Amino acid sequence: MSEEVKERIFDPFFTTRRSHGTGLGMSVSYGVIKRHGGEIELESEEGKGATFNLRIPIKKDAVQKTIPHEPAHKGARKSIHILVIDDNEDVLMIMDNILADAGHTVKTVDNGMEAIELAGKEDFDLVLCDLLMPEVHGYDVIKAFNQSGKAQNIGIITGWDDELKLIDDKKIKVDFILKKPFKQEELENYINNLKIRD
Repeated sequence: MSEEVKERIFDPFFTTRRSHGTGLGMSVSYGVIKRHGGEIELESEEGKGATFNLRIPIKKDAVQKTIPHEPAHKGARKSIHILVIDDNEDVLMIMDNILADAGHTVKTVDNGMEAIELAGKEDFDLVLCDLLMPEVHGYDVIKAFNQSGKAQNIGIITGWDDELKLIDDKKIKVDFILKKPFKQEELENYINNLKIRD
């Protein structure tokens, strides 16, 4: 692998397979291994292949201890309430892990209809919404949150390469658009720059 690919191999949505890959496989693997207290390391030389070394601790006692969750990123802003909407379960799991590790309260929804129902019931500091979902498009979800006022901030996370029509559509208001693949730091920067009312 090239140095650039090696640096990004565990980033969510990063793929070298273009339309044939989701960019979730390595990121999901990384998350699962880390949650089990393990490590995953990559050794690779361009043109010569790659080796992934996995280390997972062996638990000798049968009793599982509950360890309080501590945010992985100490510099994150105060905890905010975030709703993530995406029809891909792997995406939801990754986003939940990333945001919870940063100290946020996260709710995930795998369809636009349920998200629209939440738009009338629950307040969120931030809604992160995919665009292309079956049955209900992300634009419709965003419009519902814009009208209800239940989301202080809205971000779009999409792999869609076509031009987004947000600028021309005055009914849609979003605070940022994050294109897949993205680095975790990019998402954190957007979140840290949001205006959150107490």
